[in-house]
Amino acid sequence: MPRLLSLRTVIVIAMLTLGFLRTSAQQARREPMAWDTCTFIEGKGHRCVIGEKPRKFEDYLNTEWARQPVDGFSINSGLDRIPQNQSGLKATWREIGVLGTTRIREVRYFLNDTSMCAKVLLAERKDGLFAPLLKWCGDLPEPELYRVGASSGPVISRDFGGNIPMVQTWAWTESVAGPILLDIEQVRNDAIQKVAPGHGSYSTFIDWDTLHTRTYAWPGEWPGKVGVHETVDIWYELKDSKLIPKRVELSEPDHETKHWP
Repeated sequence: MPRLLSLRTVIVIAMLTLGFLRTSAQQARREPMAWDTCTFIEGKGHRCVIGEKPRKFEDYLNTEWARQPVDGFSINSGLDRIPQNQSGLKATWREIGVLGTTRIREVRYFLNDTSMCAKVLLAERKDGLFAPLLKWCGDLPEPELYRVGASSGPVISRDFGGNIPMVQTWAWTESVAGPILLDIEQVRNDAIQKVAPGHGSYSTFIDWDTLHTRTYAWPGEWPGKVGVHETVDIWYELKDSKLIPKRVELSEPDHETKHWP
């Protein structure tokens, strides 16, 4: 039977969780940097911080690496509380592909053949060490590799449900400094402002073959689903390690379609 957590441990977990939520909110508009480490915790949000120190790939096949830093991932996944070389612990990994010249790997953890709430997406540096791009404790789809022209990179997208798609996407591209997360939310908002200043919109999937997305928008505060009538189509291009709006169209029943440019 699992040992009950002490009151002190419960308090520490609560404090770390609260800190994770506060930091997530504070960093909602944080501009991505190369080699950032992002964390997603089911039901608690996501955040990105300056990249964690790189390690040998073999280090990620055990648990010691997850003890520092103590963060939302280590606390919620429980990986940091499993002793090194614990009997029954198994780490499986697969090669996702190559981002420029950077190898990308995914590691998942199992305890007594049961999947743990602990996964990590790793990128290899030039010195052969690996650094985490994304750590997650939650239900995310398997990472895939998108291809845009000569560029490719890992992407994870999850639809959180609802009548209108509400999607969170993590996608990385190559930069001179290293792998960098595409700021998809910000670029979508910037694109819509070009035809409809002051509008909000839902997040949704990107068709990576055409770099096109269709979503729904509204002026001012969200009016509720029944009050959303405007459709936005955005076409992007991938340039200088950024996703850039190329064309935007906003349509509304009985109104003329707005275009940019």
